[in-house]
Amino acid sequence: MDFLGNFVYYFIDNGIEIIEIVIVFITFFEMRADLTRKNILFSFVTLVLFSFLWAFKTKSPVYLLVYFVFFMMEITILYNETDYKKLFSKQLWALIFLNILDAMVYNSVISAFGYFDIKNRIITKMFTYAIVLIFLLIISKFIKDKVQLLHKISIVHYIAYLFIGFADFLLLTCVLIIMRKMDKSAFIVSIIVSVSILLQYSLILLITIANEGLKFQHYLNLKYLHVQQENYEYLEYREKETKRFRHDYRNHLNLLQILCKEKRYEDVETYIENISERLNEYNKYISICNSFVDAILNYYLQKMDKKCIEFRIKGKMPKDCNIVMFDLCTIISNLLDNAIEAVDRLEGEKRWIEMTFRYDNLMIYCNVKNPYLGELNIYKNKILTNKNTKNHGFGISNVKKSVELYSGSIEIKTENGIFEVLIALVNN
Repeated sequence: MDFLGNFVYYFIDNGIEIIEIVIVFITFFEMRADLTRKNILFSFVTLVLFSFLWAFKTKSPVYLLVYFVFFMMEITILYNETDYKKLFSKQLWALIFLNILDAMVYNSVISAFGYFDIKNRIITKMFTYAIVLIFLLIISKFIKDKVQLLHKISIVHYIAYLFIGFADFLLLTCVLIIMRKMDKSAFIVSIIVSVSILLQYSLILLITIANEGLKFQHYLNLKYLHVQQENYEYLEYREKETKRFRHDYRNHLNLLQILCKEKRYEDVETYIENISERLNEYNKYISICNSFVDAILNYYLQKMDKKCIEFRIKGKMPKDCNIVMFDLCTIISNLLDNAIEAVDRLEGEKRWIEMTFRYDNLMIYCNVKNPYLGELNIYKNKILTNKNTKNHGFGISNVKKSVELYSGSIEIKTENGIFEVLIALVNN
């Protein structure tokens, strides 16, 4: 193949690999490329330059380093990610995963084409990429609704998945070598083995996701039970205190009557104010017409009382809410946990959190406001945290994943030292 042919081959070859990596990043890490004109132009120029370099390719191991540098540059251009360490580790995993997958499919295609005496390298590569892209799109389709569980898989599981893939590659290679030595009747067997190994590789991923889903559901069950238990204990305590007050109210009235007879009106006023404050404490219970959400809000009301944070609640929730309680718990808990963490750093009148609920025939809306200290760097409703801005960035991603399950939207605003999250959910 001449120089121009090599250049075109590597341009198409690396271009398809970039598309594969973008699909892997979307599927496994829920990271979409920032496809602005500027980024696309820089990415294209980088692809042209490295394809030109690869046209002189030899068997030197230096080209393996060039391969990683090329994809690192492409990923850095296409993704606006400030944590380069995480970006590099994700890119490294994606490259190893794709190379294992490409190698398995490539060997299977070579074996299949060998039975028909087809030895064209370009056709073999194109068939390989077509099968790999179809495989990745099918995997993406299967885990689309479970992507939030995929993020909970540990690094150990990700690494183990690569080892399983490498073992599958070795097994498939051995089987195909044995099959090639047999007659053409072994062609069907080799195809079945290849498809079976690819299915097994994808099923391991789906089983891992399902296992993480069960763990996550168990965690939410425990969290919900804890919230309910705290709420019931608080209601029981409040009921006991109310009974005590009722038991003593005659004594309070007698004392007020004595103070009035003695014309100690200032003491009467002070005493009544004390009683009113006590009654207000007993009446501290939030209700927005949804028992499950009430339990969560009253649980956080107790937490905020202990921290001397004012909790302001406005609006109502529909009684017949079609949002799964686990998702409601995830959204509300993360929002309030983040808000408490931010407000707890403040003093005086700034220690407050405001939550507003409203709904119509189709949508449920939830807004959370609170003051914050420091600076927040927000890009595309994502908080880019640094050493001074850790308050809100941690739980927002979990909220976003739950919101997307209900075709909802999330918007983050910061103005005059007030942080606000606006959420809309389709109540369906």
